[in-house]
Amino acid sequence: MNEISLFGSDLLLIVCAVVVSFALGSLHRLGRGLARQRRAVTLTEQDVRELTQQCDRQQVSVTRLHQELSEMRQALMQQALAMAPVHAAVRAPAAASSVAPAEVPAAPAIAPAVASQRPPATAPAAPARRSDPLALARAGASVQVLMQRCALSRAEAELVISVHGGKRRAAA
Repeated sequence: MNEISLFGSDLLLIVCAVVVSFALGSLHRLGRGLARQRRAVTLTEQDVRELTQQCDRQQVSVTRLHQELSEMRQALMQQALAMAPVHAAVRAPAAASSVAPAEVPAAPAIAPAVASQRPPATAPAAPARRSDPLALARAGASVQVLMQRCALSRAEAELVISVHGGKRRAAA
């Protein structure tokens, strides 16, 4: 009987050793998995810091480029506005030369009294109402309105709107 109880206790001891071994193995695998996850989280935090620094550097670059672009737009706008009187002066003689030949032969044939009654055809067109293109662009005027009211070319009107128009205020 002593042998049977010895065998039962040995069997119980072996079962306990297997269970303990299994539990220790599971704990060891769990510890290794946690260590791997900690390293991954640590690397992720470091990656996030590096990405944040890269993002900050890129944002500074974009801000600097945006500022340079705004300065270039302002310079182009100033050049365009400086050229507006030149364009108007170039257009005025061309318009006058196209109208003048038709009037020159008719003027001697008309008596002075009849000529004074005739409304001047070029008088309203010559002193065309010149508005401030910057104010109109800021108010949201279209390209056509700037061309008509300020005697600007299409390119000049588009430039004024691109620099001083409503889109710029919305983006800023």
